[in-house]
Amino acid sequence: MEKQILITGAGGGIGRSIAEELWNRGYRIIATDIQEELSTLQKVKVKTVKMDVTRVSQIQDLSNKMKQAGDKIHGIVYSAGVFDMFPFVECDDSRLHNILNVNALGLQRVIQIFLPLLAPSSKIVVISSESVDLLSPFGLYAYSKYCLEGLCNVIRQELKLLGHDLIIIRPGAHQTSLFEDSKNPVNGSENSIFKKYLDLIPELTNELAPDPSDPKDIAVKVRQIFETADPANIYKVNIDKKLRWFGKLPDRWKEKLFRKMLNKKLKE
Repeated sequence: MEKQILITGAGGGIGRSIAEELWNRGYRIIATDIQEELSTLQKVKVKTVKMDVTRVSQIQDLSNKMKQAGDKIHGIVYSAGVFDMFPFVECDDSRLHNILNVNALGLQRVIQIFLPLLAPSSKIVVISSESVDLLSPFGLYAYSKYCLEGLCNVIRQELKLLGHDLIIIRPGAHQTSLFEDSKNPVNGSENSIFKKYLDLIPELTNELAPDPSDPKDIAVKVRQIFETADPANIYKVNIDKKLRWFGKLPDRWKEKLFRKMLNKKLKE
């Protein structure tokens, strides 16, 4: 029996690479995304569905159709995500809620609604980020991934009681539209009291991640996880050696180094 995998955020970047890798290896794929960017997957006959992970009605609609068809899924890949960066002390509720709604809370909705459709011993693979180890200022994106991983650590224990598993992948910088967004000027920085620092972000991103990896590396790791009987809880994929070293430092040292880096840039 072919195994069927549901993928969110499959319209581009990491999600699309995962869909292509699994389909090429014989998996049946249900590729979902909020964007109308699924044409490349449709060309290779991957089943595509427009689904917003923040909309319960859209998630439920797909689940209901699958139930009616007698479908089961053997795994879920949660790759839906958005990027944002802004000072927390100036951030309004709507901006904070938007990134949490997609990057963290969407996972709970998807698992809750599709739980009855999971075949025995299913795996849920969640795409997180290396940013959870870096402790940088202005990190709305990193904060959302902290929340995502906290949620994962609780849900994993619940799923294991039902015979399922949940695995986190922490990718380093990969060549995706989300990574490109991280190099853009910070939205709203012109009115921020931190403007002089926010204006440095695009340049710092280029320096810290000058050579982003191909997202296919993550796709291969996801496939390996689905083919592994007892996977680890967390896998780190293509994290830069310097950032991997930085992530192991005590938090207090990280904070000092980030301040030193930003202030040094101001003087250049």
